[in-house]
Amino acid sequence: MKTLNGLTLGQQIKSISVIGLGLIGTSLVRAVKAVMSPTQKIFICGYDNNFSPRDQKDILAYGLDRFETNFRFLCASDLIVLASPVQENIKLIKKIRPFVKATSLVTDVSSTKAEMMKSAEQLTNTFIGLHPIAGSELRGYRNSDANLFRGKPFIVCASKSDLKQPKAAELLSLIEAIGGEVSVMDAVTHDEVFSRLSHLPQLVSTLLATVAEDDLDKAGTGLISLLRLAGSDFAVWQDILSTNRENVATSLDAFSASLKTLSKAIRAGDDKTLSKLFEKANRAYSKKIEHKLLLSAKRD
Repeated sequence: MKTLNGLTLGQQIKSISVIGLGLIGTSLVRAVKAVMSPTQKIFICGYDNNFSPRDQKDILAYGLDRFETNFRFLCASDLIVLASPVQENIKLIKKIRPFVKATSLVTDVSSTKAEMMKSAEQLTNTFIGLHPIAGSELRGYRNSDANLFRGKPFIVCASKSDLKQPKAAELLSLIEAIGGEVSVMDAVTHDEVFSRLSHLPQLVSTLLATVAEDDLDKAGTGLISLLRLAGSDFAVWQDILSTNRENVATSLDAFSASLKTLSKAIRAGDDKTLSKLFEKANRAYSKKIEHKLLLSAKRD
């Protein structure tokens, strides 16, 4: 088995159950399989309550070793990954509790963390909250990608003591092996920060698409780039917004206030204010964003 940071992958985590086989869950399956050696493999089983009989058969071509409906079997794995929408993951905590093996490590990949971490307190098992900052406006296992997490941040929400446990340490090494960049953050801070970094951009893109709808046939590449997220499905975002209401509303209020200031400056012909705004944005872009785009282009 491959090694990373002095750890041999597959020593503590020899079996994984992924509950929720959409884009993220299946990409995780494929990514783990891609970094395993030919002689030693991690056994991965999975379940998705939305799968048809055909899906249950087809998913095996995407790296899953076994589609399993028996929760007692699913909960016997060394690592259990809850990869459904966040509200479903919260319900799954209660569902797996009677079956989960005492030594199993449980994790999730939900986009909001505070309510998820609170729900996980029902478990006696170690729980590590994860949020891979990777995804697409596309959905489903057929759009999964083994390289989806390469070069992408992986937010980890857990105590220092939990992260020192052998299975947790191997989980972090596994994340790095599939290309993720680990960053530890508490759940409350996570939800506040990502209301600005993720949830606000989604809503701005969604709203902009409705404002410009009648003229979109004339749109250039700039607007098209801004509207990429407008293709996202509300079924995905409903849970995210419902579990982070106050933070998202606060971010929207702050953005709205900034728009009013911008509108006032434009009406008044206040070039000084507008120039300062552009300069501030240019600095932020060159300092924090430009190098990420260059790295992404090199990887592609």
